[in-house]
Amino acid sequence: ENNIENSDEETLAALENPDFYEGDILLDNEDRFAIQNDKNLWPQGIIPYTIDPELANVSFLIRSAMKHIEEKTCIRFKKRTSEEHFVRIYLGERLEESF
Repeated sequence: ENNIENSDEETLAALENPDFYEGDILLDNEDRFAIQNDKNLWPQGIIPYTIDPELANVSFLIRSAMKHIEEKTCIRFKKRTSEEHFVRIYLGERLEESF
């Protein structure tokens, strides 16, 4: 049986290659665009956010995840000041975005 536990490091590295879609499909530059309409993008790729105080004990984990995303993508996060559109991170049953 060939499963992920039995795979060698080279195979795992290939599966995690960011240039492949679904692990084995190489897309050209045109096909890589997930959003075709600029109005659906955050301006300059910067996402204002708030973290509710009830998550203070795990906020370092949230910021660590944001840093990881920033290192791997062109997305940037910044604490919300007065932006109308932002992401609110809170303890709840679902993710929610304020528009």
